[in-house]
Amino acid sequence: MPIKREVVSVKPYYERPASILRTDPKLQTYKSVLYIGAKMGTNPKALGYMGGRHLSLFKGMDVTLMDAWLPNVEGLREHFPKVIHSDIRDYLDSGDVYDVVMWWHGPEHIPENELPGILEKIKKLARHIVILGCPNGKYPQGEYGGNPFEVHVSHLNDEFLNNLGYHTETLVFPDRKTGRQTNITAWFSHDET
Repeated sequence: MPIKREVVSVKPYYERPASILRTDPKLQTYKSVLYIGAKMGTNPKALGYMGGRHLSLFKGMDVTLMDAWLPNVEGLREHFPKVIHSDIRDYLDSGDVYDVVMWWHGPEHIPENELPGILEKIKKLARHIVILGCPNGKYPQGEYGGNPFEVHVSHLNDEFLNNLGYHTETLVFPDRKTGRQTNITAWFSHDET
């Protein structure tokens, strides 16, 4: 039975990385990571939109970054040795395997009817754990920074992800735009099956 829990926080930018660490006590002992949806921000060494804080969780590991939008990929390649230019849907049958696969704030950019198949297939890319991040429920967003892959086309919730066999932790925190925002950290561990 998938775990379903809620954490209320006034410091979401600290709680999100902590939420990732709560997915697996051995997370920082693994050797390889595929980080899907990494993108550049104003500080290239830190990665944008919390990416730097999340990337720091995997310090010392063999990290491969992936993004579907070429300008992000080109920026990442200036600073990181392993960057794949691909939409995750085109990479699922690559045969590559990583200890950890993290798709942070990416599932909401894929049509909901495609997600069950993708979230099942993505498990084959992970030797130990798949970690997902996404808004909880409807959180409209159009193109961001000219990137057409940034449009939110799905509105996910913990029930949807639990039904696919993923554990969920919903983070609840104040938001300037909506007054209250919730995000989901979801994970599937091969080590539990």
